[in-house]
Amino acid sequence: LLGAGGMGEVYRARDTQLSRPVAVKVISDRVAQGRKAIDRFEREAKTVAQLSHPNILEIHDFGRDDGVVYAVTELLEGKDLRDRMRGSMLPLSKALEIGVEVANGLAAAHSKGIVHRDIKPENIFITSTGQVKILDFGIAGLKAGAAPEKVETGAHTESLTLTGDVLGTVGYMSPEQVRGEKVDARSDIFALGCLLYEVLTGQRAFQGETSQDTAMAILNRDPDPIADHRPDIPHGIEVVARRCLEKQPDERFESARDVAFALQAITEIGRAPSTSKLDLLRRTKRRRVIVGLAIALAAILGLVATSYPVWRAPPLLPESKHLAVLPFSVIGEDPELQESAAGLTRVVASGLSLIEQGSRDLFWVVPAHEAENRGADSVEGANRIFGATIALSGQLQRSGDRLRLDLDAVDAATGRSLRRLSIEDSVSNLSSFQEEPVLQTCEMLDIPVAPETRERLATATTTMPEGFESYLRGIGLFAAAEGLDDLNRAIGQFENATALDPLFATGRVALGQAYLRKHEFSGEEEWIDRAEAEAVQAAKDSRWPEDAYHLLADVRTAEGRMQAAIESLENAARVAPENAEAHLRLASAYQKTGRGEAPRILARALPAGEALSQTGRVRGSGHQFR
Repeated sequence: LLGAGGMGEVYRARDTQLSRPVAVKVISDRVAQGRKAIDRFEREAKTVAQLSHPNILEIHDFGRDDGVVYAVTELLEGKDLRDRMRGSMLPLSKALEIGVEVANGLAAAHSKGIVHRDIKPENIFITSTGQVKILDFGIAGLKAGAAPEKVETGAHTESLTLTGDVLGTVGYMSPEQVRGEKVDARSDIFALGCLLYEVLTGQRAFQGETSQDTAMAILNRDPDPIADHRPDIPHGIEVVARRCLEKQPDERFESARDVAFALQAITEIGRAPSTSKLDLLRRTKRRRVIVGLAIALAAILGLVATSYPVWRAPPLLPESKHLAVLPFSVIGEDPELQESAAGLTRVVASGLSLIEQGSRDLFWVVPAHEAENRGADSVEGANRIFGATIALSGQLQRSGDRLRLDLDAVDAATGRSLRRLSIEDSVSNLSSFQEEPVLQTCEMLDIPVAPETRERLATATTTMPEGFESYLRGIGLFAAAEGLDDLNRAIGQFENATALDPLFATGRVALGQAYLRKHEFSGEEEWIDRAEAEAVQAAKDSRWPEDAYHLLADVRTAEGRMQAAIESLENAARVAPENAEAHLRLASAYQKTGRGEAPRILARALPAGEALSQTGRVRGSGHQFR
């Protein structure tokens, strides 16, 4: 017996036919009761059997015998990389050698369409002769681009699991793997970057107190420079590791073979004696190869310099900033956080629409309700359906009493990240997430914000963190409501928000909209009366009451009082002359009632909108006229 673990035991044995020592891995009786464990064991055997490379563990046989499931592999003697690193820093030459051999092994796997998905020191073995072997293809994707299963995170573990099946180790997972998205060979390249960082510094690239903290670091933070831990490291190595650790897959090396080539070039250059380039060219063919490798490395590093944010300016923004806000996601399965994320999507989209009204730039925003109604929930969809040039995605994460929102502005035509930002605060100060995401997004996208618009944003907020949290959850519930139960939960959240802050006019408008929806569901007059009361009170409490007037118009339309509804829309257009939506709603009402003023009112909307989209919509509005 060589060892035992959760999957079974490993024995040293002798192959009597070929007279050689081998290792026999046997699934234990307890594990063998589960079909998934056996399937994974067999999958690993079949995966490794497709590969034949000196840096990948070789498998000789697999089978079942009298209820015993086993695999026969080559016998390795030595230590895994985790044990090898314990207690002492690896010499630079050995660290580079390990990096090159792991990269070469991964390149062989990737050439067969196999993605490992769990590269970490425990799965890298250093034999007694110094050879590097990649182990454990048990969770490898058999087809590049295969979607990983949904992951769950445990508070005090490093592994991401699904009903017991390990899908990766948090500290070495790529951002796309953490998010549960499709992975390809570039995910392994990210893990290789983590491995390089650790063997060079003795420190993990990403480490938090909990697995959630580590996942947040992977998604949002860059590790400290390698030189901070080890000043003797050549700058070229830092550049290679950094490129492996890019957050966006497109900005990493294209292949593991490129990583191996770059590291090998650095190794060869380091071995060259200190002498002139002319002497190197004259001496031997090998020296000419070194110079060639150096030139190739310089080319590779030139590519790095154009892709890594430390060495270059961020990509240029589109001249016309047609923005769509995509539904924000969360890490974990917290339903309350998911409701808050859905609400925050609407809050940010609404705030940006408000900025648009006072903007003289080529900036316009797809209304959140229209994006949801037409299913524009992806970068590709935002570009295809609305012609958006920028898609804003967000991710909300909670760790203890800290809340973090990460925003990523993506070029909707290419899918490439243009700008990123993070906002973090304590849950007890949740109200800081009202204005900051909007204002920081504008700063990120070089969109000026007029002083009056800043003031309008500020007056639409509440100073009660608990009230804002209830409002967020209410918005999320209301947007997704499919029946009375969902609607009643949203109403409860809005009522709590307005009870905590009676002057929160934005919350009152939301509550009134929910009451009006409940009237539509139930037909009971009580709810339309309540909606009207909230609209009237919000109009009194707000310095910019156009939303309250729009709600009042909806209420009076539902009551069949069209003249009163038009009066409310006229008030909305009067207090918000820059709001194209206000003029368009009024023009629409005039058109429906046969009044001839519709063209005149529509003419007001066009200057307010400043631009028309390709589909003929005035920017900032879901209305359309011929």
